[in-house]
Amino acid sequence: MSLFGGMGSILNTLYRDKATIYGSGVAKSGPFTETQPKIIAEDYPCKVSKITQNVVQTDSVGMIDSFDAVLFIDANIKIPAAATIVVTDVNGYQTTYKRSSSGYMGYESHQEVRMKLDRKASEVTNVKNG
Repeated sequence: MSLFGGMGSILNTLYRDKATIYGSGVAKSGPFTETQPKIIAEDYPCKVSKITQNVVQTDSVGMIDSFDAVLFIDANIKIPAAATIVVTDVNGYQTTYKRSSSGYMGYESHQEVRMKLDRKASEVTNVKNG
């Protein structure tokens, strides 16, 4: 193991956000096969960093909150492209990212997943207050 190989467990103790990651699974119901969401990881320590932020005003929809972000998470989790990632931050706010890349596994200590968020500003939820 290299010097950086053991950093993954140390980084997990520093991450204060929690991610639940959903991929696609196949379920059989009689003769039918359906694609259903499957949990890859639940309440897993992570950190999100915003790269860009845009707020767009439109007449038909209202305010749109849009930004690019990077998820920093343990390298041992296999995150497929197009996974849905729900992050609860240290303040209890929950954000759902529906467009993601697969994890970039080029680091020994962690992986980085690029995510894009597009939502109406009214879709922001706070799990502390319901």
